[in-house]
Amino acid sequence: MPQAEKQPSRWLVAATVLFYMFAALCMIMVNKWVLISTETPLFFLLAQLVIAILMFLVTHALGLFKVTLSLQWDVCVGLWPMIFLNVLGLSANNYCLKYVDASFYQVARGLVLPLTVVLSLVFLKASRPTLRVLAACAIVTVGFFVGVALDSSNSKTPDQKKTSLLGIAFGLLSSLTTASHAIVIKRSLPVVNGDAIELAWYSNVLSSILLLPVIWLVGEGSGVLGLLSSPIYLDGNLSVLGRFLWGSLVTGLVGWLLSIAGVLSIKITSPITHMVSGAVRGILQTILGVWYFGDIVTTGRGTSIFVILAGSTYYTWAKNEEVLEQRAREQGMSKIQAPSPVVFDAEGDSRDIEAGQDPTGQGSVLAISEDGDSHLGSAVQQALTVIEETLEQDGEQGTAISFNGGKDCTVLLHLLAVALWRRRSRSPKEQADCLHQHQLPSECPPEQATSQSRFNSLYVTCSSPFPEVEAFVDHCAESYSLGLFRTSPGGLPMKDALKQYKEKEPKIKSILVGTRRSDPHGDKLDFTTPTDDDWPAYQRVHPILNWSYSQVWEYLRRFEVPYCDLYNRGYTSLGSTFNTFLNLALRNEDGQYKPAYELEDGSKERCGRSRSYQTTPAL
Repeated sequence: MPQAEKQPSRWLVAATVLFYMFAALCMIMVNKWVLISTETPLFFLLAQLVIAILMFLVTHALGLFKVTLSLQWDVCVGLWPMIFLNVLGLSANNYCLKYVDASFYQVARGLVLPLTVVLSLVFLKASRPTLRVLAACAIVTVGFFVGVALDSSNSKTPDQKKTSLLGIAFGLLSSLTTASHAIVIKRSLPVVNGDAIELAWYSNVLSSILLLPVIWLVGEGSGVLGLLSSPIYLDGNLSVLGRFLWGSLVTGLVGWLLSIAGVLSIKITSPITHMVSGAVRGILQTILGVWYFGDIVTTGRGTSIFVILAGSTYYTWAKNEEVLEQRAREQGMSKIQAPSPVVFDAEGDSRDIEAGQDPTGQGSVLAISEDGDSHLGSAVQQALTVIEETLEQDGEQGTAISFNGGKDCTVLLHLLAVALWRRRSRSPKEQADCLHQHQLPSECPPEQATSQSRFNSLYVTCSSPFPEVEAFVDHCAESYSLGLFRTSPGGLPMKDALKQYKEKEPKIKSILVGTRRSDPHGDKLDFTTPTDDDWPAYQRVHPILNWSYSQVWEYLRRFEVPYCDLYNRGYTSLGSTFNTFLNLALRNEDGQYKPAYELEDGSKERCGRSRSYQTTPAL
């Protein structure tokens, strides 16, 4: 059986979540201790960020964590949405905590779960929430409004009521930024090559820089001067400045841990698991608020906290049930009885597409794509969404796939087959249901989708190609029913190759390409990137742009997708016989080479494409 990408162990997930909860809980309680006396919450936030930056520098000097001391402009530009959201969210957190009790903080930020579900659906292209998930969100939402309504009515004075409403407003903003931040971090990790420590470093440095003008704009300047000119101790007790300094030191250190723990919690688990751990933390926070700050938990506040916790618990149970059902569905859908207009034959023998078989395993692929919380499932879901949006925009006749026999474009070709299988095999009723569910409809009725419907494909040949690659390209062209166009033999520059294809197929508007972030210049691409003005006009579409090397191989082996045999002989990246070599990272002690999928360090994928890394001849 194919080996799946190694998933984080349960102990690692549990330790990461507990680590995050402890750091976040300490942060909130000490924050409240300082914020009840200071009038400069944003300056307090800046002090915390500066201390966290100093901790990064210390650990860098000690060799514990290595960070990039000279900030790279392209990385800064790529992270600006996350930085803006980070400053907005941290500021809202501090203001919310300043204007509400620690025990009410959980209620004021009670809409994190529903907002996370909604934003995941909109921005991560998550599958449509089930009724159980919607019910859980409804319960949490009711809990929030119960707490808001009853707590505001219990305010004794107009000032208390105004303060409570102000805190709730900041709580709503905090909830929105918290839900968004988990999603933005998922999208920001590829900018720093998946390095959580590097992302936390950039986040602290850039957030502190952005916060400086914000402090001046909100008018905290005079308050900062007054704070710094006051004594540390007053009548033998800590003054406001004393609290500020001690609180900044403690929360700065804890905030440094939190910036790492929060990113790891999202990277190793999922945005939803990250959110659920935050809900549990809120309950502990309420208990500590009553014990240390003397908060009064009214019946309304207690009811609200209980309802929010019940909704979050029900959501956790519902998601676990969905995972179990998805696994059962994944096993069953591989046997689904539906016509497949795109023929894929792993063994090379003919198959009758009208026999109701699923030769590509599209059912299994679609099943795993519904599991948005798994590493491979979310990647498949995102890729299928990009492909289907392209097909919807330009049509099958206006879209082509670039295919040269490599592993990445082999994954892309199989994903395209899945997308086409789903589009072409739907009945009119299923298409109407899909429209109602905001899914893509089929372009042509099922009876018109036959094995003769060949998909446009471009093969940009290179000089001195491997015979094995040529044979594999021919095999795939036949198996997948591709209308393959080969550019002139001998290897044309890409610009000339596209000109040749434009003359041959002028109707093509978009070309699906198997480029990933780790490829040369891949870090500068988006899912859709137009060609330059002086090039033939195409939209270059990159559905697997965010995929890792290990995800490519997990997909190929999990769904038993045939790939070029050269990858089993020690090659990890294929090109011309002039520039492609065996990868020494796969060499055993006996001189033999392991297959490409056993490469442990994906950053060494292209070591076999440069003579500076390799002296072994290609063949």
